[in-house]
Amino acid sequence: MSRRLRSAVATRQDIEQLSPLVRQSRAAHLIARDRLQRLADAQHELAVVTQAHQDALALADESAAAIEATRSRIAAIEAEGNATNILMAG
Repeated sequence: MSRRLRSAVATRQDIEQLSPLVRQSRAAHLIARDRLQRLADAQHELAVVTQAHQDALALADESAAAIEATRSRIAAIEAEGNATNILMAG
């Protein structure tokens, strides 16, 4: 029998020797600990995705501003061309 298997058997025997109330209490503790760990993991995940969302919104705002600035520059260049054409035509 491997060391790991012997350890598992010994643990199982120790658990079986506990009173049902103690076993139930231990099981409740393990379940609560697992639930708290899952809650902490989910809260961390929420923080990460919220930050990613905020970063994306900021990038969208920056992109919108850059688009507007480029459109303004195009309009100015086109207006300059129109003015040149009027002067050349006259």
